[in-house]
Amino acid sequence: MGRRDSPAVAHNKGKLGFMRRLTLGLVTAAVGAAGVVAMSQGPAVAQAAADLPTLVAEGQPLYARNCAPCHGAEGNGGAGPPVAGNSFVGSISAILNQIFLGNDARGMPAFTRLTDREVAAISNYVRNSMGNAYPDLVTPEAAAATRPAG
Repeated sequence: MGRRDSPAVAHNKGKLGFMRRLTLGLVTAAVGAAGVVAMSQGPAVAQAAADLPTLVAEGQPLYARNCAPCHGAEGNGGAGPPVAGNSFVGSISAILNQIFLGNDARGMPAFTRLTDREVAAISNYVRNSMGNAYPDLVTPEAAAATRPAG
């Protein structure tokens, strides 16, 4: 014959089972709610995370060709100011305006001949290399919105 639990033990086992089911239900509901929130923001956030390394990689040769002659291959400056470890590049609007408008007083030309994607790529490269770490994505759309008319 099998052993039977006392009524008190049986009652506690029932409570324990109920608590486990309740906890599992609450955890499942919380994970589900988090998933709904992530899905509402997720694709854009996931796409931005995927685009950053791509744009940084695209920006390196563009920087070498367009910026390094004045700012230096390592961003330490030369004819132009250093961009390595420079907090100025932390501002998306500042870096975009600097690229598009240049700086006559410092001899920097305006780079309006570059495409919006090229400007975004250079911006992301400068912001995420040479001692800089500003992972907010500079998008081609942000470059387009900043580009001067004309």
